[in-house]
Amino acid sequence: MSDESGRLGEKPASDMLADQFVQKIGQQILDTLASAGLAAAAAQRRGVVPAEMGRLVSAFASIEDARVRHECLSLIEAISGSPSR
Repeated sequence: MSDESGRLGEKPASDMLADQFVQKIGQQILDTLASAGLAAAAAQRRGVVPAEMGRLVSAFASIEDARVRHECLSLIEAISGSPSR
């Protein structure tokens, strides 16, 4: 059995393109943080990769309930030690 990539066990081309797009979004976010002088150095020291940042933003943007988004953001801030805003 094969998928749309034509090879068994490989990601479909559409998934690979989506992964690349998410990684580009993450890199743009990290670049913007670096330009603003916000947390970029700490993120690089901790090994934050663009794909993780892009996945986080994509997942967060998919949450429809504003209360749940707020709770998720508060949780991430608490884990990171950042003050809530």
